[in-house]
Amino acid sequence: MKKAKLILSTIVLTSLSSGFLGSGTVDASAYNNKVVSLRAASDTTLTVSRIPYNPILYFEIGMENYNQSDSTQRWVMEYNANAGGYYIREQIPGGMNSSPNYIWRDSRGGGFVDFSSNRENVGTLWKLHSAGQNSLGNIFFIENMSSGTYLNWSRGGHTDLGVFSTAFDWNREQRFIVQVEGEV
Repeated sequence: MKKAKLILSTIVLTSLSSGFLGSGTVDASAYNNKVVSLRAASDTTLTVSRIPYNPILYFEIGMENYNQSDSTQRWVMEYNANAGGYYIREQIPGGMNSSPNYIWRDSRGGGFVDFSSNRENVGTLWKLHSAGQNSLGNIFFIENMSSGTYLNWSRGGHTDLGVFSTAFDWNREQRFIVQVEGEV
């Protein structure tokens, strides 16, 4: 059983690095300047959302029930052709800054995903790896390009429906539907 799991993990990681995981191909810049929702592929009622700051929980990004009219659940994808990845920012600023914040993998935060007001910070670039599609849109593994970790969410404990960026693990909730909601 362990050998089969190792072989499957090797196939998946090889597929991720070569870009052939999933069905269909997506142009690398297909989401540039699109307003999207990042919905959980395993539970489409949930989507990545800005949540009110809580000093106990530390982070401001979590999973909430999808609401088509909720602007805290809308993200703008900005493609960086030189790096081959996306900056993902709030559609409408929700923090103390007047400009939108970028989803950021804070290397000091133990895998927590938070916000950065500076898109040039290390940890703000994300790469999409195809993992199939459904009626809502294309499904992706979303890799942080600086750490090689993947966006995921979990339930339970102090981080109920928290969003993280951790090592690839087929058993984690690491697949997201990028659902186009509009354009900038």
